[in-house]
Formats: sequence, structure tokens, C-alpha cells
Amino acid sequence: MLFRSSGRRATPRAERRDLTVLAVPRGDGDGKARSRLENAGAQVEEGDSAIFGIFGVVQPDGLDADAAARVGLSLQSEGYAVGVVAGRVVVNDSTLRRDDTSAELFRAAASLAQAADESQVLVSTSAERAMRRYFEFAPWGEESFELRAERDVQNTSGPFVGRRDELRRIGEVLAIANKGTQCLVSVVGEAGSGKTRLIRETVRRIRVGGHDVGMTISTATGRGPYSAVQATIRDILGLAVLAQEEEVRDKVARLRELGLSEEEITAVGSVLGVADAKSDRNLVSAVARIALKLAEDRLTVFAFDEFDKVDPESLALLQRILRKAGSGRIVIVVAHRPDAPFDWEDRKSVV
Repeated sequence: MLFRSSGRRATPRAERRDLTVLAVPRGDGDGKARSRLENAGAQVEEGDSAIFGIFGVVQPDGLDADAAARVGLSLQSEGYAVGVVAGRVVVNDSTLRRDDTSAELFRAAASLAQAADESQVLVSTSAERAMRRYFEFAPWGEESFELRAERDVQNTSGPFVGRRDELRRIGEVLAIANKGTQCLVSVVGEAGSGKTRLIRETVRRIRVGGHDVGMTISTATGRGPYSAVQATIRDILGLAVLAQEEEVRDKVARLRELGLSEEEITAVGSVLGVADAKSDRNLVSAVARIALKLAEDRLTVFAFDEFDKVDPESLALLQRILRKAGSGRIVIVVAHRPDAPFDWEDRKSVV
């Protein structure tokens, strides 16, 4: 809460903030679209003609346009028509002010979504300017663009310089872990300091070097219990966020090949929304078993970006796994801001 010197409560300060609004026309896939937007950290609203995801209201971190673009590409792969716009509006205490400016953003996003074909993402010129560094576009019409794909990290930020010591240290950690010592790497820095780029560059160098390393990288910004764990499991199983239920059930069933019990398989299925029974204990053992099994044949890295936004359930599960298993060719990388409430001091293998 905010207080004046008199001790009386002050009115929360309003500020102008850059936001990105994504729209999907209403239809049979409303539930999946809403779930995808919520998991990506968007504030979701339902209109008469479209479902809207608002990025940048709750977390003003400058990543709203990129997050919206990635969600748009994910929805595109599932056959949705998507419209995206960006603009500056007034936000009051993490609440969007309803005025003519914000109404125009919603109207413009819905209009682009209606104009888009199935499996197409159309964005406004302002959104294209905010996204062009990391995404590829083609002109569409007179004042909009079609979002095509995310650029390769090697082509988005130029040469990666000034982080030689950090890259060397991560390389040392990978070598230690490859000998059977589970390690946790904590990448700490303020917003915009290069945490995400460091993780992505590590991934790129591992792959370019031809090393036999399994690696998943998830952004821990989803809403809802176990959203970060869900993102990692989907990555491991090769599941798109909006994958059909039949495909999800089929791939979850294959976890028997890794030695998971029926109870553990059900726990994983519940996190992915294809089973009802839930058990934290079975989920912990399932995730630990999956990680250790994957690490039997090669070094395995699990990376979590924006970990300061991780949901409490995923954090608790990860901490339990870290306390439970001290061996295995596993590296867990978490990137977060300095003020994040994490205490890794009791871990011996923390960098």
C-alpha cells in the first residue's frame, strides 16, 4: 500500500505504459486459446467477437511484445487466426484504465484477428516495430504485417561479447555435472541485463559444438499451479501447448518406457490436463524419475528463464527434487532478478 506523510492512504499512481494486446476470434477453440494466454502470463478478457490477451499490465518488464508474438505463433500452429497490436495506455495500480485509447487497442486487435485467415498472425505496424528484432515478418496490406517466425538467436543480437567469464564458468559446471554431480546454476540480474541472452547463447554453443547434451528451456511466467513444470514436461514430450488431448494421452502413456508407475503417469497426466487424480508426492517422484532416466545416457540441462515469476507449486516441487537427489548428470539453470525470494545457500553444488 502507498501512504502519504500524514499516514493516510494515497491514491495509487497512474502511469503510461506500453502494452501488447492479442485477439483471437470467438469459436469452438475458446477454452484452449484462453488457457494458452493465461499460461503465458497474459491478462485475459472475453469480448463479444474475440478473446483478448493483454501483455504488460501485471509485469511491466519490456517483454510483453515478444511474449505475445510467441503465443501468436503457438496459436497459429494450431489453426487459429490471430491479431496483435501494441500501444501506450494508462495503467493504474496494475489495472488497465478504460478509456478511448484502450478501447481502440481492443478494436484494432479484434479487427486484425477477423481479417486473418486460419493459421495466420497479423500485427499492427507498432507491434511489428516492437517485435522485429526477434521475429520475421512479411508486409500484409497497407498498414499491417504477417508474423512468420522467430529468428534464430544467433541472428538477433549480433556477436555475444563481454560474458566470457560467465560462459567459461557454465562450461566448467557442465563438465562437473557430466561426471555425475547434479548442479544448480543461478543466473541473477536486473531486467535487461542479459540473463535470457546468456541462457540462449549457452544453448546455441552446446548445439553448435555437437555435444551430446539434452536441453530444455522454459519460461516460468505461466499462471496456475505447476505451470512451469507443465511447460518443461511438454518440452520433454514434444507437445505443443495446444496439442490435441489424444496426442497428449499417447505421449504420457509412453512414459512407462522410462519406468514410471501408473500412479506417476497419472500425476503427470493431471498436470497436462488429461487426468483427474492429483498427488504431489507422485508428481515429485515422476519428475525426478524422468530427469534421472534422461540423464543416464547423456548430460541433461533443464533451464528456467524468468524464474522470479515461477508459480509456488513448481518452485516447491523443484526444491523438493533438489533436496532429494544429489547425483545424476543433471544441470538445472534458473534465471531471476536479485530480489527474487530464493535461497540456494544450502545447496553444495550451486553456482
